[in-house]
Amino acid sequence: MKFTLRKKWAVAGSFIALLLFAEVAARLSGVIDFPLYLASSEIGYEFAPNQSGTFLGGKRWNYNEYGMGSGPFLPKDGVIDILLVGDSVVLGGNKFDMSERLGAQLERELGVGYKVWPISAGSWALLNELAWMRHNKAVVEAVDTVVIVSNAGDFAVPSSWSCEETHPRSLPYSALVHLVKKYSGVIPLCTEVPPKKLLFRDRSLTQDLIDFSVLFSHKTVAVYYPNKGELLARSVPSGGVDVFQKTFSSAGVRIIDGVLGDKGWGLEYYGDDVHPNSAGYGFMAKYLSLALKGHD
Repeated sequence: MKFTLRKKWAVAGSFIALLLFAEVAARLSGVIDFPLYLASSEIGYEFAPNQSGTFLGGKRWNYNEYGMGSGPFLPKDGVIDILLVGDSVVLGGNKFDMSERLGAQLERELGVGYKVWPISAGSWALLNELAWMRHNKAVVEAVDTVVIVSNAGDFAVPSSWSCEETHPRSLPYSALVHLVKKYSGVIPLCTEVPPKKLLFRDRSLTQDLIDFSVLFSHKTVAVYYPNKGELLARSVPSGGVDVFQKTFSSAGVRIIDGVLGDKGWGLEYYGDDVHPNSAGYGFMAKYLSLALKGHD
């Protein structure tokens, strides 16, 4: 059966209309309503300031003038202000509403008289976290307590910005292309952009932490978070725990044992092999709340 020119144009027009409909539907779904990042040679990357949105139409997110997952940074007298520092374990990610993440749940557990200011980014190493605090010294000086949540992967080289798909600096021109590129596996991710060189890549983690602790060890506590494999091997000494304890104790930072040492923490609190689910964040919030208030 031969297609006439009119039929060919009709098919092409229908296809274009279908693509336009799919693009509009994808945009209305909120699939590209996600937070943006800043690339930095001093920190690696961080969330861009003063942005908010709702991912997939239901997961609210907000980042203040410092890129913290909270409202404007306004520490107050009579309130214990806590800076909660970490990587994707603290962040939670786009699949969580801000109210479900560790910072918000910890603030609710602590109750009246406490305010939690979360600062985090996916794949941050401890060197990235220390760099952020070094460049935002006024924030660290203004809070009463700094809580650093670490896991086994945080003591390696710092992360640098390298990919729009994992740490976007601008919204994609097409929601459809974004979906295909990110989730289909047809188009490789993160191959076209070279990493942004870090000015502090060759810095010593030990020295950076000591420099930080000279000023702030009196107000800093560190807590270890285990991945699922470490939990399954609970009776086997963890190299991650050993590095964590050695690193922070040598800098004079107070250590909280972490959920690995709590018999109530189990596999049901993981959303994947590493990250907590919403119930896991609830458990961590209660655990940290008791520890920060000085209870067993």
